Amino acid sequence: MERVSTKATGPDYLTKVGRWSDASVRKINVPFAGTEKVMGIDWDSDEYRVDQNDERWIIPDNFDIGGHEWYQNLPREEKIRIGLYRYAQVARVGSEFENALSIGVNYAGMATRSDDEITRYAFHEAEEEHRHVLMFRQFVTQTGVEPMGAPDWFRSVAWLTAPVARKAKAAFWWLVLSGEEPIDKMQRDLIKMNKTDADTVHPLMERVMKVHVEEEARHINFADSSLKEMIDSLGPVERQAMAVAAPVASLIAAKVIVKPSRASLKEMGVPQKVANELWTNEYMAPLLANARERADALGLRDGERKSLLGKAAWRLLRIDEGK
Repeated sequence: MERVSTKATGPDYLTKVGRWSDASVRKINVPFAGTEKVMGIDWDSDEYRVDQNDERWIIPDNFDIGGHEWYQNLPREEKIRIGLYRYAQVARVGSEFENALSIGVNYAGMATRSDDEITRYAFHEAEEEHRHVLMFRQFVTQTGVEPMGAPDWFRSVAWLTAPVARKAKAAFWWLVLSGEEPIDKMQRDLIKMNKTDADTVHPLMERVMKVHVEEEARHINFADSSLKEMIDSLGPVERQAMAVAAPVASLIAAKVIVKPSRASLKEMGVPQKVANELWTNEYMAPLLANARERADALGLRDGERKSLLGKAAWRLLRIDEGK
């Protein structure tokens, strides 16, 4: 990934931009009445200060790379360094995925009526996704590391969410869920671990995750409901094509979110052999449990209206069971 920086820009200009950013969050005008109090994140709080020697950045031994013997045998300092980078890297990838989603939503909305209620909510979702982008990027900034994000190929094709969102709505919203649900499950798992042991997760990361999962719940429900309407309107050939494409999209999106790119692995110092052993298709299967249930409910895999082609695709990709 080529890192683009504005550091060479004049300092006076950057100071002005900083003031405009501060003003943008100090007072927010919304187009609808009834807004409740907005709870922001106090990034300057002592509680949220990031210490790069803090053991709470060590990844738990039952989560992600923390469960691999290679990581468990590392010195304490290396565990912290890799853990901090890994958490920041996932946040960076999350911000890029949210950007891609917003591109599709905004482009598709240009072709709808102004009073279209579905587009109105989709725009609300895009607005929240933009806030997530800002939140994730600020979290990365707070960590003091600048991780590599998604693979280069993902950024190269991210703009394609625009025509897909307009011309193949069912495929777009399936893709949205394919990226949102794996990171949602990972974050919920970490939040749950922290309830048992309060020193599992750094409080800043916990706060960021809680904000994200609260708003993502609405997004997932919307996409889920919308998909049912869209799938029901497909013809038999389109339905079978969707049945085969769904597991492929689910696996690709999950790997973009969960599996570090080669560049990220290199910066963390994680051997490719370890990555190949850990982030396999079978590893992704439990993260795609909701996707399988959704496919069954929509007649794209198993269930009352099963698709043999769809069922075969899930099995061939080795993501048919989350065991």
